[in-house]
Amino acid sequence: MTELRGFAITMASAIVGAVLGAGIGWMVASWTPTYYRTVFGLPDATLEELRELGTGVGMLQGLGTGIAVGLIVVLIVAWYEVRRLASQPTPDESS
Repeated sequence: MTELRGFAITMASAIVGAVLGAGIGWMVASWTPTYYRTVFGLPDATLEELRELGTGVGMLQGLGTGIAVGLIVVLIVAWYEVRRLASQPTPDESS
């Protein structure tokens, strides 16, 4: 695996995670606004303020999760490629 491919996998995973996290955070704030009011102690916050908070918090959590998942995928693919190359016979062994 090249460095560029590993970086691309990690970045793509981070972007997907951030977008999904933002959407989930917005949905949580829309469907259960008391959650963010309680967690952050914002009794007078409007629904729009809670949606902005939920979107931001969800995006950050999704970004972190996406980076972690991307790095795990890169490590697994790199490990697989190293194991595959190590199991191939060298030119000296085939003769």
